[in-house]
Amino acid sequence: MVVFARTGREFMIFVGVVRRGNRARVDGGRMRVEGRVRWTRFALVFVPGALVMALLVDGILRGAIGAAFIVADGRIKASAAEVRQGPFASYGGFVVNHAGEHIPVLVNKISHITAIDFCQSVIMHTPIGPVTLRATGGHDRPVTARNLTTYEAMLAGDVTYFDLEVNRDAATLDAVPGFTGPPGDFGQQGSSGVVRNFREVNWAVTADMFSIPDAKVTVRRNGPECF
Repeated sequence: MVVFARTGREFMIFVGVVRRGNRARVDGGRMRVEGRVRWTRFALVFVPGALVMALLVDGILRGAIGAAFIVADGRIKASAAEVRQGPFASYGGFVVNHAGEHIPVLVNKISHITAIDFCQSVIMHTPIGPVTLRATGGHDRPVTARNLTTYEAMLAGDVTYFDLEVNRDAATLDAVPGFTGPPGDFGQQGSSGVVRNFREVNWAVTADMFSIPDAKVTVRRNGPECF
């Protein structure tokens, strides 16, 4: 029997082999199995399975295996007059699409951001043709996000980074707690940054919180993108 559970960012794996013919009885409303565990079989099942699962889970948490979902064919475009960000870290990774293709990206983890005059768009392929999904906001009050992860294909604008470290071993990144990459791979990090005339193309975006004041969402056939 294998039980796989997650508590916060910790994964727990329980593996056991129950001997055939063991009795089960109800004790206090709970099912209890009586019998002995075959420890040789337990070791044969547990050790390889635990190692593989540990590596898989560790890779997902670190982003080395790519986004935790299959990405769509359309890429996300985002723009803003100005973006300010707190501590950030980045390293090379990939995402996977429905065809199983591995697409290279720069995985960015940013502790928090604010954005002014924000826009985000993506082209959806529908039975009636291309349709543009476009969201805007943050004109009077800034857009805010916390624990933002982007799987970036392109970034453009007037960029200023502070306390920047480039080509640091990805496994040693420490600017954003809990975010590191594979040992020996390229990594970079900084204490903060400002990007004016911000333009970015991403394959995927995740965040613990993403707030867009005065948001407006439009869905239009052949509608305009953010840039």
